[in-house]
Amino acid sequence: MNEQKKNKIPALLLQGSSSLLTLYPGPGLRRYCDIDILVRDEDVSAFCDAMHEHGYSKPPVCNCPEAEKLWMGESGAVELTAPSRLPVDLHTTSSLAVDTRIDDVSGVWEDTWSTKLDGVAVHHLSNEYFILHTLVHAAKHMDLRNNFPGMSGKVPFRHPVPVKSLVDISYAIQQREIDWKFVWST
Repeated sequence: MNEQKKNKIPALLLQGSSSLLTLYPGPGLRRYCDIDILVRDEDVSAFCDAMHEHGYSKPPVCNCPEAEKLWMGESGAVELTAPSRLPVDLHTTSSLAVDTRIDDVSGVWEDTWSTKLDGVAVHHLSNEYFILHTLVHAAKHMDLRNNFPGMSGKVPFRHPVPVKSLVDISYAIQQREIDWKFVWST
């Protein structure tokens, strides 16, 4: 996040990391295995370069803008890795639109809020976009046929993401004001 501040690359913390910092009473109460970050489409290269300065790397195929578009894929989420560090899943504004099926997600950058972590501002989705994104993210994981090829309709109950997401949403509803008209109209 210091690099994000230094380079002034707008970024939002998503999913488990955001939930842990803002909703849970203690750090050991929310499991997560990566850090999800949202950046604007036009900031992907600059963000990856900044992360590279801290030892993170992206797949070697991404050496030009055309290849980077292929690397981002349809979902727009890509994993940056570094030895002995949590992976960073990089999401873009356009991938958020695909994920949430919201036609216009431009408002996601207008209604953010922040917390402090070691003196650095950490930015988060608005309460409403948090609810929408978390619901859709859980729904994607609930379609386990995508995660377990060959399942052809058999759905095992062993994927923890939907439960974590429901707990995140429960905490959010209890602790935050939610504009439910916006959520339901979106």
